[in-house]
Amino acid sequence: MLTAFCVAFAVQQKKFTSLDGAAESKGDLKSVVLHDMAITHAKSSFPLALGARITGVDDRTFSSTGESFSTVILPNAESTAVKKLQADDVSLGALPCVPDTEPGGVPCQQTSS
Repeated sequence: MLTAFCVAFAVQQKKFTSLDGAAESKGDLKSVVLHDMAITHAKSSFPLALGARITGVDDRTFSSTGESFSTVILPNAESTAVKKLQADDVSLGALPCVPDTEPGGVPCQQTSS
């Protein structure tokens, strides 16, 4: 059984506080930015198709009634094929960032190589 302490510990990440490797848990993962999500294994023993809505994943799969879901799992099915649910373009974030030398300019500007 998960206690409130266990849940709080599970959503925190380590922050290194010194060069000797000392670390402490800080922050929480409630405010993460999701760039990519995939299903690697899905299994259903339910006799009807199940629609799943996943927070942070666009609802791009539609049922036969037209309702949208993040994904739909077929009845009595099992799959180990990887299914990409969400993939965002992060190429702009990969550009190098250099300090701006102009007075009154933005503190950091993107440059292309």
